[in-house]
Amino acid sequence: MKLTRGKSFPRYPTMAGWDSRGRAAMGATGADCGYVRTYFDEAGDRHKLAIPLHGEEVVHELPRWIRQTVKYTELIVNDQEGWIRCPVCQVTEKYQPESQSSRASAQGRIAKHLLSAKEHVEAHRDLHLKVYGQ
Repeated sequence: MKLTRGKSFPRYPTMAGWDSRGRAAMGATGADCGYVRTYFDEAGDRHKLAIPLHGEEVVHELPRWIRQTVKYTELIVNDQEGWIRCPVCQVTEKYQPESQSSRASAQGRIAKHLLSAKEHVEAHRDLHLKVYGQ
């Protein structure tokens, strides 16, 4: 940042980014946008103007009227008994443990279930996205 203020010096210096030669670039990455949110100290370092209204020990609790949603990340699989279960609605697809093709077809059926579920549609689609990535 320039130490001398010339004709082209910005009115609000924190709304500009400063290059290595001390020239201002208005709206640069890291600069304030719209209104002043930071200030410069004597060393030229940028600091926030915000004042913490709460201490560090504040616990953000959700109101009672907001439903807690559970995010499922994987299917329930039992390779010994030969079944794959949807954790959202407990739909189970069985397969023969010794047959790889039987397991693959069960995975296909459970994938189809995740995409065509009529209840908890968003939870099923999110689970399908996490398990199969499509």
